Amino acid sequence: MNPVRSRPALHGAAALLAAALCAGCGGGGGGGNTNAGDNAGAGGTPSPSPQPPAITAEALARAAAVHRERAGFRAQPGLATINADQAYARLELEGRGQPGAGVFIGMMDSPVDFNHRAFAPDAHSLRELDFPFDNPDPEHGTSVASTLAAMRDWHITDRSDGTRRDGAHGVAYAARLRAFALDLSLPAPNLRYRPGNLSGSDAGFAGNFSRTLDDANDPAAGFDILNLSFGISGIIEGYSAANLRASAPQTLAALIQEDRRKKTLLIWAAGNAHGRRCRGPATGPFCTAGTIDARSPEVLPGLVARIPELRPHSVAVVAVDTDTGAIANYSNRCGIAQQWCLAAPGDVENVAYSSFGPSGDPEFGLRGTDGTSLAAPMVSGGLALMQQYFRSQLSNEQLLARMLATADKTGRYADAAVYGQGLLDLGAAVSPVGGSTLAVGARVGGPGADVRFTRLRAGAALGDGLERSLAGREAAAFDALGAPFWHDLGAFAP
Repeated sequence: MNPVRSRPALHGAAALLAAALCAGCGGGGGGGNTNAGDNAGAGGTPSPSPQPPAITAEALARAAAVHRERAGFRAQPGLATINADQAYARLELEGRGQPGAGVFIGMMDSPVDFNHRAFAPDAHSLRELDFPFDNPDPEHGTSVASTLAAMRDWHITDRSDGTRRDGAHGVAYAARLRAFALDLSLPAPNLRYRPGNLSGSDAGFAGNFSRTLDDANDPAAGFDILNLSFGISGIIEGYSAANLRASAPQTLAALIQEDRRKKTLLIWAAGNAHGRRCRGPATGPFCTAGTIDARSPEVLPGLVARIPELRPHSVAVVAVDTDTGAIANYSNRCGIAQQWCLAAPGDVENVAYSSFGPSGDPEFGLRGTDGTSLAAPMVSGGLALMQQYFRSQLSNEQLLARMLATADKTGRYADAAVYGQGLLDLGAAVSPVGGSTLAVGARVGGPGADVRFTRLRAGAALGDGLERSLAGREAAAFDALGAPFWHDLGAFAP
């Protein structure tokens, strides 16, 4: 895995040789020699050398605090819940640009009103999939899109009293969206819960997924992340793998993406079925005392629990309440999909919405809403930020695996039956896990030199030649999960 050369990079054998010049100086690390005489503490014990001046904990804390105080961040409490400010701080201090810059995110949803002032003009695109536009309600899609990528600084003037109201910015507020519009015909929340019919929807779903994933591979404006904040009712536990393969073969083939060069990540809202009214045998064993016990995701997000081919590139997202941190009362739980399931905030405030009145005149503004439909774009936007941070050097499957591995699994989030792999933690996702080492062997993952204790030394005969030769060059160190973290080689010079 080579570093991307956005700046001139020292790579290959030259980089390994340079790292080995004094790998481990001052103690610690993998290779190299320790010179206790040059860097000794009391009693001759080597003391750690200062960390190369790339990012200090103090600088991170200061930069994160600035982001937390922005109006658009404060308008969206879920951003603090997932430690987005810490991820933003790393991007800023490393000069990577604004969150999501250079990344496209796909979404399938109801139509999106990209004329809404929450979105940068001409930054996003909309394609209809299976129906002609006839003033369909874009409220749901616009709210999802703004959770993904609403601009950082936008506001509206309240029509009722003329006051300014700040809108929340998206998780990846500099990303670009490619929206694929569906006629979702969302049911009213008070309707009785009824399981869907997979076989009757197979051809339609498959066609829409195939067309969308074709666009995902567009060399000019393709995307690696597809947000799917919709589904059909029915708890996945009620469906066997054999039943799913028999009733939805075309849909599964499209989602598995076996014939595609690169698999697009599928980010699913787990469902909002918990506590919904139910009655009769159609709802099976999940109807208890007249309400649904949604102990696992619904069918489409839950496919990952039954179909192994989906597991490397698909995840279900359940919703937590931002105020309490606990699972939201309406949210499906992770249940049998817990290995491929993640929790994120599902109640959002001041997101963009747009709707059409009876006359067809558009209205748009701000609203607060909740649902796993809004938790899923937290994850999708987070993946876009990670893709940007790691310079697309991790595969899509590696990005998702890293997000799951770095999620908060402490306290209540250790309950995998409810929270799956834990609560999304973007700060942890873009921080080294288990330290980071410079490779001093033939492969990444072998013996390495801890960057905290590594210095480059040269004899006096070289003068400032080493320092000048390293100017503007980088080396990649790798953490315990194999992710690259770039360091300015000049920081390793004494």
